[in-house]
Amino acid sequence: MSEYTAAPSALDRLVRAAPVVALVGLIALAVLPMLQQLPYLVPVSAATPFHVGFGSATGLATMVAALAALIGGVITVERHPARQLIGAGAALVGALWLTHFLVTQASHNAFALWRQLGIF
Repeated sequence: MSEYTAAPSALDRLVRAAPVVALVGLIALAVLPMLQQLPYLVPVSAATPFHVGFGSATGLATMVAALAALIGGVITVERHPARQLIGAGAALVGALWLTHFLVTQASHNAFALWRQLGIF
C-alpha cells in the first residue's frame, strides 16, 4: 500500500501564514490612510467623482487591512509563541481601526438622520 499524506487545508495554510498576514495588514494600515489623502494635494474647489470613488476604494481597502491585522494577529498570538508581541500589536491596531470605522459610520448616519429630521 502506498502511504497517503493529506494536503494542508486552507485553515492550516492561514495558520502558517498568520504572522505575514498580520504584518501586511499593519503595513497597509500605515500606508492606506496617507494614500487616501493623496488626491487632495492638488487644490480643488469641491470633491469630484474621482475623489469620492478613490476615497471609497481606499477606505474599503483600509477596512480589509484592519480585518487582516486583527485576524492575523489573533492567530499569531495563539499559534506562534515566538511572535506573540507582533500578533498582539497587530490585533490591537486592527481592533482600534475597526472600532474607529464603526464609530465614524455611526456618527455620519446619526448626522444624516438629524438632517432629515430638521435638527441641523
